[in-house]
Amino acid sequence: MVTCKSRFLPFIIVVILVFVFYYLHSRPIKNKYAKGAFPVTKTNDQHGKPNYQNGEINYQHGEINYQHGETSYQHGEVDDQHELTNPKVCQPKENITFMKIHKTGSTTVQNILLRYADNHDLHVVLPKTKVSFNYPTIFQKKFIIESPNGLYNILCYHMRYNPKVVTELMPPNSVYITILRDPITHYESFFTYFNIGKSCKIKTTDSNSLNKFFSDPKKCYKNTRHNFMLYDLGMTEKNIYDEKEIQSMIDFMVSKFSLVLIMEYIEESILLLKDLLCWDLEDVSYFTLNARKDKSVHKIDDVTKQKIYDFNSGDVKLYEHFNRTFWRKAEVYGKDRMAEDVKKLQEMNEKLSANCLRSPQDNGRGKEFKVYQPPGVQMDNKVLNPNADNFEDCKRRVYPERDWLQYLKEKQFPEKFPK
Repeated sequence: MVTCKSRFLPFIIVVILVFVFYYLHSRPIKNKYAKGAFPVTKTNDQHGKPNYQNGEINYQHGEINYQHGETSYQHGEVDDQHELTNPKVCQPKENITFMKIHKTGSTTVQNILLRYADNHDLHVVLPKTKVSFNYPTIFQKKFIIESPNGLYNILCYHMRYNPKVVTELMPPNSVYITILRDPITHYESFFTYFNIGKSCKIKTTDSNSLNKFFSDPKKCYKNTRHNFMLYDLGMTEKNIYDEKEIQSMIDFMVSKFSLVLIMEYIEESILLLKDLLCWDLEDVSYFTLNARKDKSVHKIDDVTKQKIYDFNSGDVKLYEHFNRTFWRKAEVYGKDRMAEDVKKLQEMNEKLSANCLRSPQDNGRGKEFKVYQPPGVQMDNKVLNPNADNFEDCKRRVYPERDWLQYLKEKQFPEKFPK
C-alpha cells in the first residue's frame, strides 16, 4: 500500500533541487580580492611597510597610486612588485618642493623643474639675494621674494631645510623630492668645490690633496665640517653625529619625501621622477650641468676612501637607506620597462645635444654659458649652437642658476625687476 508520504516524495525532491539550483545561481559569487579578502602577508610598522587592505597597497606614510599603468609614489616605501590594476587618470603635478643638496647633481634636476615651471607659467620661489636662500643659515620666509598672491608652485633653490617654514610656505599637496650621492664622491666634490683643505693649508689644485688631507699627522681634518648632506637637510652640527638623531631624520624623510633620487643612477632617477609627477619624457630630458672637468677630480686611494666613509658616517647611513628604497621603487617600475625607457631618454638627450651644443674646441663658437669657477677648479661650460632648432629651448637647458634667477625675477616681478 502506497503511503501519502511516498506519493509526495518525488515532488518534495524536485522542490528541493529547484531551491538549491536557484540559491547557487542567484547569490553573488565571492571574489577573493573583495573587501577584506586580499591576502595579508605583511603589516604596517613605523617606517611604512606595506599592509594589504581592500585590494590596494596602503602605507602608514603614503600609498602607491596606479595611474595609466604607471606607478606614482607618495610618502612610502615599496617592498615588492605588484600588478598594476584599476588605472586612474593621471594629472601632472605642479606643486613641488625640491630639497637641492650641494654637489649631488641637483643643478641638473633643478633645470628640469625650472624649465617646466617656465613652460607652464608656474611660480618659482626665488631668493632675494645670490642664488641661495642665505645658505648656510637655516631657511626662513624672509629670505624669499614674496609673490603678490602668496601662492607658490616650485621651490628648488639651495637652502638649509627648515621643515616647519617650508610646509607653511608651500601648498598642502606639494610633492617633496631630493637627491643624494655616494658619500665618497660627494665628499670629494664638496672638498674640491669649497676648498675645504685650505683650513689645513692643503692646496685643492693638487691632484693628491684629498689623500694628504686625511693623512695629516695633526689630524686637522677632524676640525672641519662633514656629513654635508645631513647638514643641508637641516641637521645641526650638534646633532649631526648622534645616531638616534640621524635615524629620526631618516624616518622623517620617509614620511615627507615622495622620492629620493640617487645621482649614480640619474637616468633611472629621472624616470621615476617623471612617473611620480606624471610628466612627459620630453619634460625630463636634460644636459648634465655644473659638472667638473675630469682633470679637476681628485684621485682617492682605498685607505682614504675608508676614512671618508668613517668621517661621514651619518651621510653613509642616509645614503644606504635611500639607495635601498630607490631600488624597491625601480622594481615596481619594472626591469624591462626601465631598460627600455632609459634607452629612450638617452637617445632623446643625445639628439638634443647634437642640435643644441657645440664642442668648446669648435671654431666659430656659439654663446658660452659659464658657471661659477671655484679657485683651481675647471668646470664644464656649455657652448650653444647658434643655428640650433628651437634655440630658446636650448638656451633654457643650459642656463646656469644665476641666469635662471635673473630671468625669472624679470618674468615674475616685472615691476620690481624691469628688463
